[in-house]
Amino acid sequence: MLPLMVLFGLLIFVGVIIYLLNQSGYLHLWGEKPIKTISVSIQEEKPLEVTQPTAIPSDEKATSQERTTENETPVSGQKQVEVNRKEEQKEQKITTEIKKESQKKPLPRFAENKQKSVGGYAIFIGSYRDKKRAEEEAQRWSEAGFEVGVNEKVFNGGSGKWYRVYIGNFSDREEARKTAMKFADGFEGGYWIDVVR
Repeated sequence: MLPLMVLFGLLIFVGVIIYLLNQSGYLHLWGEKPIKTISVSIQEEKPLEVTQPTAIPSDEKATSQERTTENETPVSGQKQVEVNRKEEQKEQKITTEIKKESQKKPLPRFAENKQKSVGGYAIFIGSYRDKKRAEEEAQRWSEAGFEVGVNEKVFNGGSGKWYRVYIGNFSDREEARKTAMKFADGFEGGYWIDVVR
């Protein structure tokens, strides 16, 4: 009888331990699985503002020197200059990194086929619902030396009106394809070749 009671007590003890491990999350045998969430916060680095020391008029120099001798010993100018230089270097590094990221890829130069006519082939580089956005994109390509146009296209079936930006005016599809292949790296969102209608 005694070994049976010890076995029963041991069984209860192990059950309690398993229950506690399950409740604390170390062991999961039953109940809802805990959902682990990971939160990531991205902070944008802002350039440090460094103020340059300004010249103090001679009247104020004497009073500022008296203040420093009365209150405490001044921080050595060399250490302060080193700190300012380090801050300036950090600021320059951060601003150059931001400038590099914000600069768009330069557009390739193109100055062929300046005649405009409907019915030729073109390299379509974008399609926008907003006419203003399409015109801005066309302007960007025009400034890079491309012959550019914006084509209004109404699609049946619910997609509505689109403003398609295209470059060039080619007599055949093959000529348009060869030109598109030359400048494919500049077409960020891809391209397609179609007849200008």
